[in-house]
Amino acid sequence: MTFRGVLLELNEAKSHDGFRVLAPEAELTLPPPPASPLDKSFLNKWSQQKLEIIDTLSRDLLQVTRLATVTPQAGEQSILWSGFTCSEGDIQAAGEKTDTRCCYCFHFGSEFDYELFIRTFAALKRVQQYALLQSSVVLEMAMEFEDKKWRKEEEGRLQAAVKRAQQRLELRRVKRKEEDEVKRRNEEKMKKRMREAKKTKVVAVPLPRTMRCVLCRVPRPLDAPEFPKHPFVLKDGKGEVVHICKVCLQRVLQLRLATQALVKTSREDNYCGLCAQPTDKLSVKATKACAHTICTRVYCVLCIDKLIGKAQAATVWQTKKWLCPNCTTDNTNLLAGKEGKGAGSVAAAKQKKRKRYSEIEGDSTADKDRLDLMRPSHPGSDMKPIDYAVTYFKFILKREIHDEFNESEDVCFCCKDGGNVIECDWKGLNGALARCPKVYHEDCLGYRVPEGKTWVCPRHRCQDCGDIAPYSCRFCVTSYCEVHLPKDVRRLGHATRDIATATYVMCPRCNQQAQDAVKQKKIGSELYTKLLRRRTGKQ
Repeated sequence: MTFRGVLLELNEAKSHDGFRVLAPEAELTLPPPPASPLDKSFLNKWSQQKLEIIDTLSRDLLQVTRLATVTPQAGEQSILWSGFTCSEGDIQAAGEKTDTRCCYCFHFGSEFDYELFIRTFAALKRVQQYALLQSSVVLEMAMEFEDKKWRKEEEGRLQAAVKRAQQRLELRRVKRKEEDEVKRRNEEKMKKRMREAKKTKVVAVPLPRTMRCVLCRVPRPLDAPEFPKHPFVLKDGKGEVVHICKVCLQRVLQLRLATQALVKTSREDNYCGLCAQPTDKLSVKATKACAHTICTRVYCVLCIDKLIGKAQAATVWQTKKWLCPNCTTDNTNLLAGKEGKGAGSVAAAKQKKRKRYSEIEGDSTADKDRLDLMRPSHPGSDMKPIDYAVTYFKFILKREIHDEFNESEDVCFCCKDGGNVIECDWKGLNGALARCPKVYHEDCLGYRVPEGKTWVCPRHRCQDCGDIAPYSCRFCVTSYCEVHLPKDVRRLGHATRDIATATYVMCPRCNQQAQDAVKQKKIGSELYTKLLRRRTGKQ
């Protein structure tokens, strides 16, 4: 659609007299309307619709502007638009630079042309508004649809979660019912057995101890014959018969025959009396000879641990004139030769409730499978404090499956090493609790325990104020009251029956020690997780 008229320009930089005529004979070409408003690209096409102004005589392109930027002037029968609206790709008039303030005007040649243009322009505006309204309605419907879809999915998820929760509750209810039924049946069986026991007196026969090989510690099967006795060592530190399996016996005999062919360089044997290992392959500090005048036996460090027990082995290495188990089972009378100790100290040790262990089985913290044969003269010097701590961690996890113990421990609760230790007398404020199983070296305590007095170890009182401690570290002597409990302490659940009113914790020092053990690969991450797990003891 084409309209005739005059093209005028208002440029303040060129003239201040108003509009000047650029083309007395010009044609305004109105582009065809865009596609249907139903088309998604209608609004974009409408915003890009352009008017073209052409010189009628020369057919030169004078101006191009967007239809959306045109402003009708009803009183003047003309339209106005700004000159700086042209984009980089639009054609500029005569290649001139666009001025800062410039305005163009197209004056229609007749009133009819102007009215026709205005109607066409208004129709396009209405179509644009309709397209905008339609787009907003479609967008709102899409949003409502998505909202309903999301609500439906959310409702489905909630229903599924509720259903799963109900199923879990139902499973718990059924499981609790089954447990109650099993408990009721067990109680009925127990009551029935008690009634039968009252009617008939039965003498309880103690179960025989499991026979083990003294070297490999392999237990004898129930249906197998007894292990033979050791041919050269008759008894251990407790005075019991020493048994050895056939495999170890054959190896001992072969080693002994091979070693006896060698020439002896001293009065003592050149092989271990228990395992027959040649002593020339061992360090001088890794063997101990019997001090009896007619006994020539020599024992390696591993065999001393197996015969005497690792805890009591410390006394063996500190005793100058030590008698092997074949010569005697009581070495307490020979402690007078102990370095730096006298006979009076031994008697005082007995009066001070010293506990001295030689067991390896049961709840001992002794390392049953020690492989290092090069043990120095002072036992334990080849192990670092973290090694003692790791051994004690494993021991506590195994021992404290139960809440109450028949025997006290055999290593010091401070340094985790064996030797002569003193038991704690704690049984609660009113004597209502089990006896404390912890033991200590006097050197670790830093003072002498008084004679004939009830002594309570520092585990039961706060380390800061001395009050009764409701929080005790499971792995060391550290304890806290409510006021002095640190924030970074890990709580491990209820304690054993000797401190039944207290709660087990893991102090920062033990936690750091456990982390260092994990970094040094002395314990695995699984064991470290067990150390931090809440304790659930068994009755």
